[in-house]
Amino acid sequence: MRLKLAQMSTHTPRLAVVFGPAELAERIREGFERLGRGTFVMPTPRDEGELVSALRAMGESGAEVFVHPGISFWSERPSFPSLVASLGMVPVSPSAKFLSLYQNKISFLTQAQSLDIPTLAATLDPVSTVKEASEVISEHSLRFPLLLKSVLGGAGFGTLHLRSEADLHAQLPLWFDQLDERYGDSTAIIERTLTSARHWIVPFARDREGEITIFPIVDGSLQNRWKRFIQFCPAQDLDGTSHRRVEEYVRRWANHVRFEGIGTLEFLSEADRLYLIDGSARLNAAFPLWEKVAGVSALEWQLASMGLLSTPKRSEPFPFEAGISIRLHAEDPVRLLPAPGRIHEMSPERVWKDAETEAFLLTPYQSGMDVMPDSSGVIGEFFCFARGRKRALELATKRLEGFWMSGSLLSNQKFALEHLHHPFVRENLFHAGFTDEEFIPESWPSSSFLRQVVDLAARLFGDPGARWVVSGQWVEEGGIPLELSEHSKFRVGDFEGASGLVRFADLPPTRFSFYPLTARRWNVRVGVWTVSVRRVGLGEAGNGTTLERSITALASGQVHAIFEKAGAQIAPQSRLVMIRSLGQLVPHAVLSPVKVLSWNVKPGDQVTLGQELAKVELIKTGHSGNGAIRQ
Repeated sequence: MRLKLAQMSTHTPRLAVVFGPAELAERIREGFERLGRGTFVMPTPRDEGELVSALRAMGESGAEVFVHPGISFWSERPSFPSLVASLGMVPVSPSAKFLSLYQNKISFLTQAQSLDIPTLAATLDPVSTVKEASEVISEHSLRFPLLLKSVLGGAGFGTLHLRSEADLHAQLPLWFDQLDERYGDSTAIIERTLTSARHWIVPFARDREGEITIFPIVDGSLQNRWKRFIQFCPAQDLDGTSHRRVEEYVRRWANHVRFEGIGTLEFLSEADRLYLIDGSARLNAAFPLWEKVAGVSALEWQLASMGLLSTPKRSEPFPFEAGISIRLHAEDPVRLLPAPGRIHEMSPERVWKDAETEAFLLTPYQSGMDVMPDSSGVIGEFFCFARGRKRALELATKRLEGFWMSGSLLSNQKFALEHLHHPFVRENLFHAGFTDEEFIPESWPSSSFLRQVVDLAARLFGDPGARWVVSGQWVEEGGIPLELSEHSKFRVGDFEGASGLVRFADLPPTRFSFYPLTARRWNVRVGVWTVSVRRVGLGEAGNGTTLERSITALASGQVHAIFEKAGAQIAPQSRLVMIRSLGQLVPHAVLSPVKVLSWNVKPGDQVTLGQELAKVELIKTGHSGNGAIRQ
């Protein structure tokens, strides 16, 4: 059923179905509609039964239907093309053969090694337990630091950096559990590390005649624990020799497997060394970045390379020479905690365009929506384009600084802004380990700012004799003059919040939001800072005179496990409870010896950030706080 669009009867209804995520599916939908094809963005089916049921209903229309998996998990499932074809529809996907090759990293890297393409695999022996990992490291005399990568997904959660033998035993058990939760498989391989490598993402297309087109290379080196959040296109620090070797490796790989479609290969380079580390047989999430810089439609090239379109249409001469993307995650990037929740307010603007620049935000969210704990945690992504890298950086900084979002969730917005302002980033002097090893975030506001926040809190929600805790620290009121304007109160259930503009002394007006988590606790955003504020009344617990403490949730999500029963005495650093949030397992531990008095939750319960999970009693005095940390 591989009909070219140009050969179809004009009397045949022409439809396309695209799966999520919605923000990227919309880009693909727009591409189909430019080709004159009515298109539906469909929620991603959860399993094969849902896939068949949803598409069968679509097929009853008698239309000729293309089914595009977007960048959902179906885009990597070898079963997808055959299931779609069995329903008489056209899968916009490589064949099951190619998807299978890319799906398992062991077969992918084995194929690369057979073609004399260097990789960082220290060994391709799979491991899924601490014992197996220890044995393989010993057998091959491997030296730390090392990387462990899931065979099903290498970025973000699928990668663990082990700096020493101690990390092996302290971090590996929880990481294997996370892999099993996220992918249903904890199998991993061990790779060597590079101390200052750059990360290159190379999109390419190969058609049935063997013609290969390599699109602008993306620099994905800015990563937080191997999760990319700022990307640049085109890559500007790839020297001519390395660039030629990258293209030669791509051609060698694609021709050997006789690939058809659009895919990516990913490389790390350090000095004159170049290594293949990953790849995908689909449109990658960065396709809006490189297609804009190239002035092409990624969808049209995908269709043409699969024999579904005669000739890709090229855009008019395009004025943008450089692009930057910034991905917003629902997370605390400093403490490395997931932070889903309610978006109470969100800037409504999505597109900014003038004669020399263009920017857009792709997001499925708006004010009043929730980033759910079982989602990917991606809030959205800014794409910014200009005539050069410097101008693109200025544009990205302006768009990110002007973006407002408040509620019960946290995000990496300020963290990303600090990177855009960093001189090493501005001068293109960073590497894949820069964020984790060298970047020092501004993790705590100044004392004067904290006093301003407390003064604002007292003005809005103060009680006689009240004291204030800001992100775990007692802060006294500063008596700083302030002026409220355009502000209003709102309610979330039984709790009161407020938002508006505030002017401190002679400073410019600043936007603020107090989103209530409980009757006396708020998630507060003032300007670019987000902090937790808690009001403590005179004589209430929390002033250090009582030994009773609360264990509170460090993230919204589901209680995965409870390790101790009521009445148990717990040593410092012992885990009490585990919460699953955004695919991550978040352990909660105690700082001091405690006795568990009672539990308010059980495994399987849904909890929210700051919710009381348990009551404990300190076994010895002298410790303050809520008694819970992340281990």
